[in-house]
Amino acid sequence: MISVNEATKKILECAHSFGTENIPLSQCAGRVLAEDIIADRDYPPFNRATMDGFALRIEDWKSGKRQFKIVAKILAGESTQIVLKENECYQIMTGASVPLSANVIIKIELSTIEDKEVSFQEINLFEFQNIAQKGEDSVKGTILMQEGVFCYGPEMGVLAAVGCEKVKVAKKPSIVLISTGTEVKKIDQTLNDVQIRESNSYSLEGFLNKYQIKVADKFLVPDVVDFLKETIKIAAGHDIIIITGGVSAGDADFVPQALDLAGFTKIFHKVEIKPGKPIWFGKNAKNCIVFALPGNPHSVQVAWKIFIEPYIRACFKMPLQEPEFLSITESCVNKTGYTEIISCVKNKIIGKITPIKIKGSGDITASIYADGIAILQNKDANEGESIPFFTW
Repeated sequence: MISVNEATKKILECAHSFGTENIPLSQCAGRVLAEDIIADRDYPPFNRATMDGFALRIEDWKSGKRQFKIVAKILAGESTQIVLKENECYQIMTGASVPLSANVIIKIELSTIEDKEVSFQEINLFEFQNIAQKGEDSVKGTILMQEGVFCYGPEMGVLAAVGCEKVKVAKKPSIVLISTGTEVKKIDQTLNDVQIRESNSYSLEGFLNKYQIKVADKFLVPDVVDFLKETIKIAAGHDIIIITGGVSAGDADFVPQALDLAGFTKIFHKVEIKPGKPIWFGKNAKNCIVFALPGNPHSVQVAWKIFIEPYIRACFKMPLQEPEFLSITESCVNKTGYTEIISCVKNKIIGKITPIKIKGSGDITASIYADGIAILQNKDANEGESIPFFTW
């Protein structure tokens, strides 16, 4: 049995790219960049008016002039060849290009217009006030976003602004889910008093959807070695197999044996963590990765957050999620000496977490009332102590 840190290290050492593909920008939401995005020109590409008003020369203002002749009106997308002379100004709109002969803008609310002249209230002005200067945001050749960035609204906007009609993104892995257990039945089947519905695959599908990953196939297999072995062989051509159930040390826990018979090599089996201790991790000669998890729902969800999600992020070259360190509102006793996982609610106002009581790793509601999980690392935690916390 190995520590959580050792297990995580071994998992991340197996991370690898699933390849890349070029897709239209409109399909990039929820995908991960597989290339650096470079500024194709200066941004802004010209001195840009940040508000409606009047553009003039700061030297005229400093010399005491407060009334100016309006020599042109400049709308966004327009320009003028007129160069300002002493005591002249442009009327200019937000987003318009500011000619180089002007170097300050006074907002329209501070002006009084009569015919083709404008006068202003007495205010303090400084050079380039209300002007976004060319290259102020970024200059041509700057890396705007790096490989491994997850694309949402802001990132999509940047990609469009720099003209990325097609975007190179990380390919998504092909994942197969295998649920085990003779007592486990499909959701549409009638149950007797000692049978349960299969739910783990649905939890995992929900987690995977965060990364726009659709499950390639799902299987529900009874606790029979030959059935398990053949199902694993069918799934072995995919990138990742996630198995739930049948991985511990019970008389019907045949998954480790079936994985061995199907040609998979164990990297580790059992981790010092509660819940989720019996986790099995390994791969075959074609680099198909297997996470075999205990079947209790909370154990599966914890294993996703602690082990599987970091692996997927590493394969995408995304930064690993860092926990928040938050103060816990009551003392917690570590009863095992392992890394213990505590379901918690987070008070966003005071930035503290409070443990919630669950009825064990088989509790189907263990996660839904929690904002995330806190990590009790091999020791007790006293009230007020800051401990690592991951939001679901």
